[in-house]
Amino acid sequence: MAYRLGHLDEALTDFSLCVRKDENFEAAWMNMAIIRLEKGETSQGRRDVERLLRLNPGNMEAFYLLGRIHLAAKEFRSAREVFQEILKRDVNHISTLLALARLHLQESEPVQAVALLKRVLANPEIGDEEVTACLSLLMEAGETPLCVQHLQRKPDGALSPADRKLLILGAWKLGRTQDAIAHLESLLVAEGETASNLALLGRMLQQSGAPELAESRLRKALELDPASRAAAFELAGILSERGETEQAIAVLESLLREVPDDPDCLYNLACCHARNHNFDDSLHYLKSAVEFGFRDQDKIHADRDLQAIRQFKEYTELAGQAGLIG
Repeated sequence: MAYRLGHLDEALTDFSLCVRKDENFEAAWMNMAIIRLEKGETSQGRRDVERLLRLNPGNMEAFYLLGRIHLAAKEFRSAREVFQEILKRDVNHISTLLALARLHLQESEPVQAVALLKRVLANPEIGDEEVTACLSLLMEAGETPLCVQHLQRKPDGALSPADRKLLILGAWKLGRTQDAIAHLESLLVAEGETASNLALLGRMLQQSGAPELAESRLRKALELDPASRAAAFELAGILSERGETEQAIAVLESLLREVPDDPDCLYNLACCHARNHNFDDSLHYLKSAVEFGFRDQDKIHADRDLQAIRQFKEYTELAGQAGLIG
């Protein structure tokens, strides 16, 4: 109960008492390792799960948890070795296949990832949540047509909200914007209006040449969630393209009040102020963006909005201090 209420330290203390009374209590060791993983205490979590594996060397879920702990600790080689060991024992362990595929993608090995994901998708015992996770990874690997074909085989009424979101993204990536918008409108009917769905719809409407409709959806998204970065950035872009730079700045400043350290928001403000010839403000926001982690050197160097401030010595000084701006 403590764990389900989010009281992780209290739950960890209780499970520790369990293993003090019974050092062979497998479920307690497992739950302790899970909590350690959630708390980011990977070294302690590894010790707990290794103790569990000494008690029960054949516990596949314990092996899988050990792999996840290695991943969280960025010990990618060890994680890969653990996952491969699991697959030697159970070639169809779906959670492991998904985790190993994710690791292949992270290490720029899409061919190996896709091969594993196709094995998962062909497994008749796969659950709905696992299908969604598999299709998401396939889309990330560039197999968007395969994902869309798989989802389109389902009756429309059988599509879960997660399925429909994937179908929306897939249709959009394939350039079928009207299909994507139609599916998104269905999702809005099923789920109600949410900031994320409205922001996505606004972006699609803008790309399909309906900026007025896009603006209304994006403003509604910001009413529902003033901290919606996707909606604020898209709306600011529409306003800026129309030459309404002051309004774009107002949108971004409202977002900055919600997320004051957001580097992308600070960078966009730098661009808007440069476009509006507020060069001091542009330099101020660009410096703040870099200080808070904006690291896209190519974008900073090539962005036409910032061309006007590259002549200032403050820009040159910032280039030297940050080591990022050419």
